[in-house]
Amino acid sequence: MTDIELEHPPMPRRYVKRRAIASGLLVVLALTGAGAVAASFYYDSVPAPHLEDFRPGYAQVALGQLAPQVREAFVAAVDPEFYERRSALHASPITLGCVAAITHDAVIDSDGSWRGRVLASKLEDRYTLEEVLGCYLNSAEFAPGVVGLAAAAKSFAGHEAPSLTTAEAVLLAGRLAPFGAAPHSEQEAAARKPEIVLAMLAHGWLTEAEVKQLGVLTATTTGQPS
Repeated sequence: MTDIELEHPPMPRRYVKRRAIASGLLVVLALTGAGAVAASFYYDSVPAPHLEDFRPGYAQVALGQLAPQVREAFVAAVDPEFYERRSALHASPITLGCVAAITHDAVIDSDGSWRGRVLASKLEDRYTLEEVLGCYLNSAEFAPGVVGLAAAAKSFAGHEAPSLTTAEAVLLAGRLAPFGAAPHSEQEAAARKPEIVLAMLAHGWLTEAEVKQLGVLTATTTGQPS
């Protein structure tokens, strides 16, 4: 009798991520004499965050109001791999920023604990990445006292966020610092422009011609091998 190999459908994303986090926790807990039950219990004990709990007392910007390249400028500045499938053990700083805004805990992941990663995993399981990105942009600190994209656009571009150009968005995005760090200064933001623009090019969010219009040189425009 011939054995028949059956193809099993892939596990839903939330179960894959949960298993990855639980496996990581198991390694840590095993070193302390604990086991799989403790790892699973810890994961389940962390309450899932809800975007509905993010109620800032200031104006917000709907992600759909932004031009695609404007939106991706911020992604390129903070986490160019945001849309890529990643290990659940490595939470996106964009997702962590949203979690921090919901939980009012600005140091959610700075202590190296698993809680921030578990919360980020549960948030991405419940909502789309676009919803998470919207939460992040509406809660990010662009300068001391300037919180949220609506305030940043008015403060530094002089108009509403939906009217931002790609060039303006790149400079605003340059102000965004790694999760838990203070915002970059105007000079630091300007220095980050080539990095952000080239990341957008690498991910297909800008064309070579658009990069050139933004005043950034590539290997093609300089004649250097890529």
